[in-house]
This record gives sequence, C-alpha cells and structure tokens, in this order.
Amino acid sequence: MTKKKVEKSYGVDLTFWSPKSVSIACLVGGDNRLEQAHRQSVSRTIDFLEEHYAGIEVDGEWVQTKNLVVLKQHHDVSRELEEELHTHCLVVNLTQSLDGQWVDLSYQQIWLHRELLGEYYHRDLARECQKLGYQLEKDEIELFQLRGYTKEQLAAFSKGGKKSCNRVPVDATDEYWRQCAEGGGLPPIEELKNVKPG
Repeated sequence: MTKKKVEKSYGVDLTFWSPKSVSIACLVGGDNRLEQAHRQSVSRTIDFLEEHYAGIEVDGEWVQTKNLVVLKQHHDVSRELEEELHTHCLVVNLTQSLDGQWVDLSYQQIWLHRELLGEYYHRDLARECQKLGYQLEKDEIELFQLRGYTKEQLAAFSKGGKKSCNRVPVDATDEYWRQCAEGGGLPPIEELKNVKPG
C-alpha cells in the first residue's frame, strides 16, 4: 500500500474586512484617515498573532517561535467591485526556530484562534474609529458600524453579500472579546457593549 502524497501548504490567507460603514465613510465619503486606521489595526492584529500563535511542532508538541513571515495585500473593492476596505494577509509556511533554523510553520494555533483574530482586528479598529471622533453602533455580524448609517444604506453597498472569514457565532462573541482583551491589553468589552444608538 502506497502512502498518499501530502501537498505542502505554502501559506494561509487571513483576510480582515472593515465594517461596511467604515468602507463607505472612507471610500465614498473620502475620510482617508479610516484607511490608515484599518491598516494600523491589521498590523497590530498580525503582531498579536505573531506574539501568541506562531509556532512549530516538536516531537508532537506545539512550541512558540514568536515570528512569522506575512505578506499583506490591501484592497478597496470586493469581487463585485463594491466599496470594501480589506486586507489579505498571507501567512507564509515559514518560521525561525529557537536554534535559528528556518522551518515549516505549524498552523494549529492560528486555525484554533482565527475567529479571535477577527475579533481582535474589529475591536482595535473600533477603538481607532472612536479616536477619530466617530460614534459606534453595535452590529451582530460585524460587531460595530459607524453611527448614522441606515440598514438600507449599508445594504445598497452590499449587493454582492459579505464574504468575510471573520464572522463569529453571536453566543461566542463575549468570550472571544474577553480573551482578546486579556491577551492584547485592550479595554474591557463593556466599552463597546454599552454604546447606545442615537
């Protein structure tokens, strides 16, 4: 019996999408500060990923390396050519072990925490939007939207449908936020949960 050849993975794509209202305010409304905020939040999320979830397999055990090779590609439209501020982060199958050798990366912890990484990004971006003077409204899918946009307005720019890989089950959101706050030193979840519309 011959063993089936396992194809080597050269990387994994983690995509971070801004909420639709942020894309509209930036790409239609012309507030270029939001693009910079998005890019900074993506970078901090990758830093968090590198610090906590970069590692290798050693004798069946996962060992942290705390370093990654990540290629970022920023986009401002979706496949349907709608306004969609997002960044693809290709996490290359490569990390430097403790002895200085470049070896294959273990994706185990990255896959286990990919939803948390999406939450981390959105939480960081929410904080940056608030610093820029925006008020927020809670959103069950994207966690927050900028206050002032109606559902109809958001839908008008979302005819192709959201293709985010960062959706989190509603009943898991609070726990992910707590883990994110603890791991990344971010403010408590209550700061966003207590934001009221109007």
